[in-house]
Amino acid sequence: RFQPPHPWQRKAIIERAIAEISLAEAKYLVEEDKVVQEVRELYSKLSLTKSELAAERKRKTIQENLKKELLSFNFDSSARIDAGRASLAAGKAVLKATELSSEAGTIQVRLAGLCGVSDASRIAPSGMTIRRVLDGDRLSASYLADMAMVYRADILESKARMAVASALLKEQRAAAIP
Repeated sequence: RFQPPHPWQRKAIIERAIAEISLAEAKYLVEEDKVVQEVRELYSKLSLTKSELAAERKRKTIQENLKKELLSFNFDSSARIDAGRASLAAGKAVLKATELSSEAGTIQVRLAGLCGVSDASRIAPSGMTIRRVLDGDRLSASYLADMAMVYRADILESKARMAVASALLKEQRAAAIP
């Protein structure tokens, strides 16, 4: 014969199920935060790499122009030596630009994989930073602590674990009631 659970025990079982759902949601949020953080870091790295690439390309152009100017003087061997140094610096800039271009491509492919974009060339840094602006009077310590508690998934996960443990304890206590 089937014995229905005691009403308090049934209530404790339902509370435990709710707490376990909250825990699963909190774990999901933790993993989601990790992916978001990785995407932000990669995007920042891509932006920096693209900026360095542009600087190396400008450096190459400047060194090549310097070499042309030095060779146009035809004064003495020191101008030729300086032109050789400029040519060497331009070559180094080309090598560095190639490395940076390869690194940027790798980052773009990684970002495309994380974001589900099939064409990695569609991902390009805009150079724009987006910041959330708040009034100065709202930036009190209690407000910041409250926002940290609301938006930190690891804290939500800890709260959910506490709720599961509390629900299990209630369930055990209810099971002891005849």
